[in-house]
Amino acid sequence: MHRPFSMSIRRLGAIALLLCASQLATIGLGRADEPQSLTEHTLSLGENEPGQGSLEAMSWLEGHWVGSGLGGEVEEVWSSPRDGQMMGMFRFLRDGKVAFYELLTLSERDGGIELRVKHFGPDLVGWEEKDDSVQFRWIGQAEGRRDFHGLSFRPSADGQELTIYLALKQSDGSYQEGSFELRRK
Repeated sequence: MHRPFSMSIRRLGAIALLLCASQLATIGLGRADEPQSLTEHTLSLGENEPGQGSLEAMSWLEGHWVGSGLGGEVEEVWSSPRDGQMMGMFRFLRDGKVAFYELLTLSERDGGIELRVKHFGPDLVGWEEKDDSVQFRWIGQAEGRRDFHGLSFRPSADGQELTIYLALKQSDGSYQEGSFELRRK
């Protein structure tokens, strides 16, 4: 079941989710057929179709990443691509204690890429319903960044550092941007 990201900061208990990046270029912003800004560093597909692309665009993510974001420590591990998919694990710690986990997949789907996320508390009780996950639709890549609806990966030129920007939907329907700064371990 497809459900757009709608988790509030309050629901996350003043912690948040996912990854990192840098400044947004004006790639046709303002044209009706192009993605629009959702936050300063993230894009929205709106009613547009997801972009075309292969998992090769994200294969650089493979490996072990550590860093910080949203007031806590983060750790993320990604497998190598196999059978059109990559698998990831994310752990968020606050004050040295696990606040939540994520299980992630990057999959080739319908000519593009889809990032799916399931969240779990420290006791492994899931946040989403059994058949639900948070889904990020692929927009594309430009100027070194990889964009999904509401999420932007921005690796450094040497691939050793990563900034991830995430659009967090608030209870009033607005979006607040969170970011993560990671480095390869």
